[in-house]
This record gives sequence, structure tokens and C-alpha cells, in this order.
Amino acid sequence: MRILVLGTSSSFGTTLADRALAWPNVIGRELAAHLGEPVHVEHRAIFPMGSKAVALAMDAVDETRPDMVIFSFGSFPCAIATVGTRVKRRYGPRAYALFRRFETNFEGATSNARGKPARFNTWGRRLARRVIGADPLTSYEEVAAIQTETLHRLASREGLSVVVYGEPSFGAGVTRDNPRANRILQRLRGEIEAVARRHHFLVVSCEAAYAAHPRRATLHHSDGVHKTVEGHRVQAAEMMHALLANPEFLPSPTAAASPAAPSHS
Repeated sequence: MRILVLGTSSSFGTTLADRALAWPNVIGRELAAHLGEPVHVEHRAIFPMGSKAVALAMDAVDETRPDMVIFSFGSFPCAIATVGTRVKRRYGPRAYALFRRFETNFEGATSNARGKPARFNTWGRRLARRVIGADPLTSYEEVAAIQTETLHRLASREGLSVVVYGEPSFGAGVTRDNPRANRILQRLRGEIEAVARRHHFLVVSCEAAYAAHPRRATLHHSDGVHKTVEGHRVQAAEMMHALLANPEFLPSPTAAASPAAPSHS
């Protein structure tokens, strides 16, 4: 069985010391044990910006020829405003490069031994936001349009099993500076999940599991975006529960390759 994850830097496990612990790789191992056959997981991070984003997603489908696509989406480009984006937009690439160099040096000099921002780091970032301002990378409309079109294109692929999974709410590391971030994410999840249901895709959410976790703050790294090992474990458990409860979305490689295979679109 071949699984393609069209995901984000978070689902890729960017901040993990061992990417084998990222939730897509965890479910790959657990599905292999459950099905009694090899499961290969391919991950492609698809950033929902620009005219080529949908084409890149579909090129990944053509290249990997998966039996299942897990479309893992979030709202980072339109929900999180950064000072760096404001600098680049107002003053150009050269100023942005200088700002990034300063930001990297500042981060290294003001982080504590546990890799978390120290108080001076936090004050410095808030001062920069107040003086310079902050912008998101792109608009809500562009992100929603790209993700919607990707789902429409996936729906046109005969015999392809599709699972749609929205990122859980951002952690405190984001919401302190972006108080509207989770409202934007919630709005996007509602819109994209509605499209997914119209195509009869399987929709999976770990929002409730995150909210109910007794140590909710430990599920995110300090940036409030990327997940810890425990966060990935919670996501993997919710995904496995959904897949095992809906076995029709677990085609065998032979069934998925058959011209007569039923479509979930």
C-alpha cells in the first residue's frame, strides 16, 4: 500500500529529532502491522501559495501513484503575521536578508538552555511588532482557493482514496502575537471540510483530542505551530481510529489499481 501525504512542515515532523516519530510515519507502521503488508509513506509539503501550488500537489500524485492521499492542511500563510514578511514587503529582499540575519543572531543570543525564548527575546519581538508591524504571507482567499482546487482535482482521480485532515488549533506561542489565528484556522477548516464531505472524502480531526489532553501545552513546541512527539502521537492515534472505523478507505494496492475500483469522489 502506498500513502501520499500532501502536508505541511508540521506533518513532515520538521522540528522532531527523529522524523520517524512524525504522525504519518507512525500510522504507516501501524497500518502495516494491521494489514499484514508493507505500507510506504511519501510526504510532500505543499505550501498553499502561488500559481503552481495545485500543479505541484498533482505532480506528486502522478509521481508516487498512491493508493491513498492524506491531505493535511493548515492556515499558517494567512493566519500568522510576521515582522519579516512586513520588512520584505515594504523594504525589499535585501532589507529582509539583513533582518533575517539579525533575527537569527538575536534568537541565538536570547534563548535559554532549553531552547525556549527568554524574557528579553519575547520583549524584543513584541517591540519589533509594535515599531515595524507584521503581515501574513498571503490572503485567506488564496489559501482557501488553492486547497479547495486541490481537493477538486483529487476528486477527479478514479479509485483514489482520500483522507482530509485539518491541523489542530495553534498553541500559545502563536496566539500571543496573533490572537485571531485560531479563528482563521477554524473558518478555513469549516470551509475545506465542507468541500471534502461533498466529495465523500474521509474527514479526520484531532481538535477534540487536543482540547481534552490533560497537558495540552506539551503538544506544541514553543513556536506554537510544530508538534512535539506527544502531539504527533495524539494525531496518529486519531488518524488510526478514523481509518480503522472506516475500512472502505483502506484499499489494497491491487484494488486501487483496478479500473473497476470504486471512486470516493
